Amino acid sequence: MLKKNRDATGVGISLPVVQGGHPFLLEPALRSRFVLHFADILYYKLRDSAAYPVDEHQLHPLPSGMTRQFDVIMLDGHQLRLYRGPSMVTAVDWDRQRLLVSQLVIALRAVKVGGTLVVKMSHAEKENSASWLLFLDGMSRRLTTWKPRTIHATRGTFYAIAQGVGEGRQGERLTGRIRQLEDLWYDISFSGDEG
Repeated sequence: MLKKNRDATGVGISLPVVQGGHPFLLEPALRSRFVLHFADILYYKLRDSAAYPVDEHQLHPLPSGMTRQFDVIMLDGHQLRLYRGPSMVTAVDWDRQRLLVSQLVIALRAVKVGGTLVVKMSHAEKENSASWLLFLDGMSRRLTTWKPRTIHATRGTFYAIAQGVGEGRQGERLTGRIRQLEDLWYDISFSGDEG
């Protein structure tokens, strides 16, 4: 997550290397402008669950100072083949949706009204992806897509770029939509037969 202001500090969240994440490769001369939190975003507490008691011992609060202050946010998290969750077992299929929902909750809490979200997505032709594109289109002034030819030419992945977040046809509903995403995150994380 980065601010446009050259003098401002950018904040990023990256999966720890021991869990399959990538090391921090930004050039040392530029690192003073950024704060990188090594964490698994699947294990941030993204909803107040006081009314719904669950075992939250593995959940962590979000880093402070991430509320409505960023001009540009990039969501590039994706399921890694080498991912190892806190239990050090491989992820289950529903973690893919939980990952996207987690990123969107964090990003929509952190982006300024009028800011930009760049979201890595896959297979626009699938119902799930199409629903997320419609959501972003309604929340933003302008939605475009971009598929880098060098890396993604033979893959189903692409980037959705939502400009003017909170200024779209449904922008006035942004706060309510964030709450709905928080509820969805909670349901994906703790509902079901096994909680």
